[in-house]
Amino acid sequence: MAKVKDAPRELTVESEAGPHKGWSTFDSGNEGARFHLLHGLVSARVFDVVAAGKLLNELSSLAHSYGYGTADSYLTDASGLSDDEIEANPELAFLRDRLFDDYEEDQYFIEVRTSERALYAAAATPEARDFLGDNAHRLRWDGAWGTIHRIMTDSFRAGRDSRQSIESSSSPAP
Repeated sequence: MAKVKDAPRELTVESEAGPHKGWSTFDSGNEGARFHLLHGLVSARVFDVVAAGKLLNELSSLAHSYGYGTADSYLTDASGLSDDEIEANPELAFLRDRLFDDYEEDQYFIEVRTSERALYAAAATPEARDFLGDNAHRLRWDGAWGTIHRIMTDSFRAGRDSRQSIESSSSPAP
């Protein structure tokens, strides 16, 4: 995993005003700024695949952290509750379903897809479009559910699952 620092304030401000402005205030200094930088790379006349790959690694690390943190929040809230008690609590049941079954409908992944569409619309070269996943989709693809989405959902699940495995290994056996 890449070590990721918050973006400088100037870059965060730029990302909040640009085509990736839908990210939350917190995430605009993280994911939003990386998508903003990636936007500049894919829209350039010469695509820098190395720089784009580094940004994709950072986005992957951020998604891993999001998965871990989301699982941590849920597991903390559900700690000590039976499955029936969780099911009887609509908020916890929703969080559980969102974490394990419907995570791609979380606002985070809606923003990933929105940013992917903006990147694809701005892509200036075949290399940039292929980096985004065009070579796998081609016909009437709008850019969403591409390479970035796949890598970020894989990282989210890995972060979620690593947090869940910590919980499982720290629980005493029945």
